Amino acid sequence: CCNIPNNHVACHSGKVLVFPLEGSHWLHMDILIKALHAQGHSVTVVRTNKSWYIKEESSYYSSITVHVTDGVDEGFVKPILNKVLDIERGKSSALNFFSLQVEALSFMSKVPKMMAEMVTNIIEDKELMKDIKETQYDLVLTDPAWGAGVLMAHYLQLPLVYNVRWVTFGEGHQVIAPSPVSYIPMTGSGLTDKMTFTERVKNMLIKLLGQVQDRFLVRPYYQAVCDEYFQPGVDFNELIQGADLWLMRVDFVFEFPRPTMPNVIYMGGFQCKPAKGNMQRLSKLHRDQPMNPLDLAMFWIEYVMRHKGTAHLRTESYRIPWYSYHSLDVMTFLLASVLLILLTTVAFIRCLCFRMCCRRKMKHE
Repeated sequence: CCNIPNNHVACHSGKVLVFPLEGSHWLHMDILIKALHAQGHSVTVVRTNKSWYIKEESSYYSSITVHVTDGVDEGFVKPILNKVLDIERGKSSALNFFSLQVEALSFMSKVPKMMAEMVTNIIEDKELMKDIKETQYDLVLTDPAWGAGVLMAHYLQLPLVYNVRWVTFGEGHQVIAPSPVSYIPMTGSGLTDKMTFTERVKNMLIKLLGQVQDRFLVRPYYQAVCDEYFQPGVDFNELIQGADLWLMRVDFVFEFPRPTMPNVIYMGGFQCKPAKGNMQRLSKLHRDQPMNPLDLAMFWIEYVMRHKGTAHLRTESYRIPWYSYHSLDVMTFLLASVLLILLTTVAFIRCLCFRMCCRRKMKHE
């Protein structure tokens, strides 16, 4: 058994299969992995041979290295991230925004292609798949900004936990919870939750642009893996939305209020030390909570292990057709019913008037 802080329920020593992401995302995941190791859990990290941050050898995790032909190096990613930060800080011009979109297009097609190759190579390696299945992992922990972990969790039929801020095609809340563009600004828009009409138009256009990029540049690579190796009818977007637990790297001290879901757990700042200076008040607000964010994340990861998932917390809204989700079929039915009643009433009145006119005409004659 493992010792869990704050008198949490004890759990068995679990086995966690991790599909991390490179760069700063790895720094976040590395903290969770160390905490899992400290709790007595066995952690296996799946990395590519092109990895520049994730080491093959470690004292607190074992690793599986998968060969891919192409990778994403640090020099390619940093300029894109710098432009995103400039836009968020309001320091960017329209030219920089469009330049970012061009660079993002290249990045968006490169990453899913690499992830699809990675998953394909894992599945096709019969010896590796045999070892993975025989290990009997309890869950998959992944950063869904890259989709390999999502695909492998479904293939292995394991509970899926996210360490998340972004998914493969945008900010995590946009996928799991209602996100009206009328008061929820899109990332990169530089907007707030109080928007003018023009700003709401801008916000909508940015959302539509993201959906087009996902539809034609990102999703096809992942969907091709689904079509090749999974049962017919499996949709990659549904796999993304169907995770058991979303450990969201967000704190509403620093975010605009928005709708959420029961299986979204907020652990924003779990990797941070107390801030000083101008951030001291916000830091105080962030730390004023009943449990340390890292302890909270550990509790919920182990909760998924104990209960083999969180089906009772997961919404099934993502399985509903879009027209049912927005109740368009219900509104259409009600509108048709009202029209039918109105038309029937008008037809009845016209028929009644016609008969009365006919009787008067006969009397007159």
